[in-house]
Amino acid sequence: MRYVIGFAGIAAPVLLCVLLGAAVPGCSETTGANNWAPCDYESNPASAKYDFNSVDSTVEEFLADYPAVNGVTLAIVQRSDGQVYENGYGELDPGRISMLASTSKVLSVGIILALVDEGLLDLDRPIAEYLDWGDHHPGVTMRQMLSMMSGLPPLIPGVGRCTPTACECDPAANMRECARTVFQNEAASIPPGTVWLYGRWQLAGAVAEIVSNKSWAQLVREKLVEPCGLPSTGYKSDTFTAYPEEFGGDPASLPETDNPGVAGGAYSNVCDYSKVLLMHLRGGLCEQVRVLSPAMVQAMQEDLVPEGVSMLTTRAGVVNYGMGWWKFEGDLEGLLIDSGAWGARAFLHPEEHWGAIFIMEADSDDGHELLERVVPVVRAAVIEADRRL
Repeated sequence: MRYVIGFAGIAAPVLLCVLLGAAVPGCSETTGANNWAPCDYESNPASAKYDFNSVDSTVEEFLADYPAVNGVTLAIVQRSDGQVYENGYGELDPGRISMLASTSKVLSVGIILALVDEGLLDLDRPIAEYLDWGDHHPGVTMRQMLSMMSGLPPLIPGVGRCTPTACECDPAANMRECARTVFQNEAASIPPGTVWLYGRWQLAGAVAEIVSNKSWAQLVREKLVEPCGLPSTGYKSDTFTAYPEEFGGDPASLPETDNPGVAGGAYSNVCDYSKVLLMHLRGGLCEQVRVLSPAMVQAMQEDLVPEGVSMLTTRAGVVNYGMGWWKFEGDLEGLLIDSGAWGARAFLHPEEHWGAIFIMEADSDDGHELLERVVPVVRAAVIEADRRL
């Protein structure tokens, strides 16, 4: 133990793709127009069997207990039935676009692993072999980068996520130039695979840019936004120490940048993110579009922190980490969780075939409190719907 700081609702062709993969005739690997359909669970016949009144009550009680939180948005998905619920509470409409902070990581990892599927990257090949920046960190792999096991100069606890490399939070910087600075700094490095440390995600993004010869913005669009139909998703610079009130649900309020925050700069809404959760539950398919191979979806979920390795996190109950996904013991056991500093939580239960995303514009402690309250009632509602079949 590691203590550390039925198929209703899916058309038959889609169901075949979910079960058998893109090799089935008609399972497209290009953008499908249907993916751009807005989320409307009320038009989904399968949603009628679900009763989420207890979820609504739980969120409303949370907001009453935490009046500083101005609202929450929420979506729930089930592998066979699709999106089965969506709602907004308090001052937030369900379509609200918000900054995600670290809940960006599952999105970012998926974009990078799409390049592995294309043969442009090998998860276990040293990243130095893709770069011409000198002989540094010769044993560090992309798998280690994305699982926080790289040993690269880490976040300094209590100082800030962009210390000692300030350019990582600078919207005026260039991602590749900043990544070179990160890569060439060996002063605080430790051997890879020995300690879990918050990694340098701008370097991972720069490697993706280099092997694909595309910008991060292009990769986001081609590997995620277009195939899954995510009109409200993109990236800005990860420069904030508190939720940016000036964002106001409008991505245009923040400047464009050549240095988008790979670890925490994504913005989205629960409709868009619910499509990504369904993609993970359906083995890498967004509707009939192959986004990731089942092998890459599974690779993200594996325990990648070796037994006996400490994890420098203040969140009690964490027992392991995959690539973007946290794992907990206790009441959250069985879930994959992607948590953000502003309170967003994406969570999947792969064995029970459901997931959910809630977003708030508050802080991580508020998000964890709601997570612990809402998980059991979401789970109970999904299981009860299955029993009624």
